Amino acid sequence: MKSRTLTCVLPIELALVIVLVSAVVETLSAQVLSDSAASTYEVLYRFTGGLDGRSPIAGLVRDSAGNVYGTTASGGIVSTACKSGCGVVYKVDTTGKETVLHRFAGLPTDGAAPWAGLIWDSAGNLYGTARQGGSGNCYVYTPQRTRIKVGCGVVFKLDTMGRGTILYNFTAGTAGVGVFPVAGLVRDSLGNFYGTTLEGGSFGYGAVFELDTTGRATLLRSFDYTDGVSPYAGLVRDSAGNLYGTTNGGGPYGGVGVVFKVGTTGNYTVLHSFGAFPTDGANPYSGLIRDGVGNLYGTTFAPAPGGVVFKLTPTAKETILYNFVGHTINGASPYAGLVRDSAGNFYGTTVFGGGSTACSGGCGVVFKLAPTGEETVLHRFAGGAGGSQPSAGLVRDSAGNLYGTAFGGSSACSFGLRSGLQAHSLIFGKRPSRVRGAMPCFPRSTNSESKRYCLPSGNVSQRALQCFVQIILLISTPAAIKPLCDRYGRMAQCSLNASDIYARLQQFNGVSMAECMARFFNARCSEDLAIKFLKI
Repeated sequence: MKSRTLTCVLPIELALVIVLVSAVVETLSAQVLSDSAASTYEVLYRFTGGLDGRSPIAGLVRDSAGNVYGTTASGGIVSTACKSGCGVVYKVDTTGKETVLHRFAGLPTDGAAPWAGLIWDSAGNLYGTARQGGSGNCYVYTPQRTRIKVGCGVVFKLDTMGRGTILYNFTAGTAGVGVFPVAGLVRDSLGNFYGTTLEGGSFGYGAVFELDTTGRATLLRSFDYTDGVSPYAGLVRDSAGNLYGTTNGGGPYGGVGVVFKVGTTGNYTVLHSFGAFPTDGANPYSGLIRDGVGNLYGTTFAPAPGGVVFKLTPTAKETILYNFVGHTINGASPYAGLVRDSAGNFYGTTVFGGGSTACSGGCGVVFKLAPTGEETVLHRFAGGAGGSQPSAGLVRDSAGNLYGTAFGGSSACSFGLRSGLQAHSLIFGKRPSRVRGAMPCFPRSTNSESKRYCLPSGNVSQRALQCFVQIILLISTPAAIKPLCDRYGRMAQCSLNASDIYARLQQFNGVSMAECMARFFNARCSEDLAIKFLKI
């Protein structure tokens, strides 16, 4: 297939490329893998960053003919609330041709900035969430402190003719079911949807909701921080109707996330609290998968640099199946969840690690984890046109090929984050062939900046970034900040006062900062927070 050139536009967001991989995956914004001795990697499509979409944060779904479908968080129609475009829903066929099925127009009548993937019904209709847009009164602040209405997000349907329908508008306030849905949906046999919101609910820390076939939303759970906060992932549902998920923060061990269950009567149970270091993971961004006997499997992004793959039995006993800490050449910090084959092997991606020097901390990998705990790197992303930082999970076809997206890519756009540049993204898979992907590298700080802001000279350390991220995503009180700073070290070394940090952060809109940090640890956001916001 012909490969398109990756171009940069100022200001730029990630463009998507679809690639097909067999057996081994290489760097691309989307990727496919097959479980063979010699896998190949192929970019299926590179987004140009314009009307065709840019920033494919979500993974893919695949139809019986081999076409893949997904969303991009930006690109498409530009508006006041969508400076880089409101995002699109797209299809890429088996020849690598992209078709835009829907361009989001943003508030008040359409969604904007979808971060999540799509689900099907039996008639071929697509359903999903958009993080912003709709008629709700939600606002964010720009770096210049300008307040912009962006909407609170929507649930949408796209029929087989490409006609879009808003099924639900999220609204701000404690009477709603939450705001800013960044995860996808799960649907029961009656057509009801279940999902999560990153924020809002009764306490502002996110919620679990149900949306019935009449468009009526029901709040199933509001997180209160002690039992979880900030669910970035969607839900998995068992045959009895129980729902399972993760939160990125909250819980008793420094607020670094939990695994939870919502029963059919609405009863809520914390099945596991992360953070019992050094034998546990922390901060899961991904959802769960469930096997036939009720075991749950997932990943955690931290502790940094590393993260883990874990198993949770029906009795809530946790087992660490693989720990990336100390093995970052084989990957580090999985942002996405897992897929599992009939033999019990798991497949996934990591945002960092892999050994490439083109990205600070590595450009990420595609990996396979055997039931014995043996990890195999199927592909190491190297940055540039091959892509980097795959933040979404994989989809696997009946032949064992893997498909996905890569958040970063294009050597021309991998750096210069201070000037607002980001790399285009792509989709990779097995057309069949092998995928590669890469994400922008962290900016460098001068020695004078290092001394003034307590940042290391050279590349900004992952430890410093991790600490900043933890503070942004997890704080609720000054007391909640100190253990995070102590754990990751960087803030403690700067002798910062937790109450002072909290006070400074409250001067800025917490929503916008959380959104910034959620961009897969975008280095520009991280360093800006350290320098401009925290002023350390």
